[in-house]
Amino acid sequence: MVNTSTILKLSKQKALIFTGKISYGLYCFHGIVISFGALVLKKLNIVLPSFINAILLLIITFILAIISYNYIEKPFIKLKNKFV
Repeated sequence: MVNTSTILKLSKQKALIFTGKISYGLYCFHGIVISFGALVLKKLNIVLPSFINAILLLIITFILAIISYNYIEKPFIKLKNKFV
């Protein structure tokens, strides 16, 4: 689904391809990380600038999505491929 005649060769951007693979985990975990991350930071009396807070929560969300992809999604994808 990538236009081959475009100037930007997005199909060769490994970071974008990887983000696409873990996108379901990003979708599932972003709300949880934002909610609980804010509560934990407040409970621990940690005050960070909004930009740093957003980057920290984004990194945590990516880590959870990568773990989810490798240990939950990928085995199901392999299992699905055995039956197709």
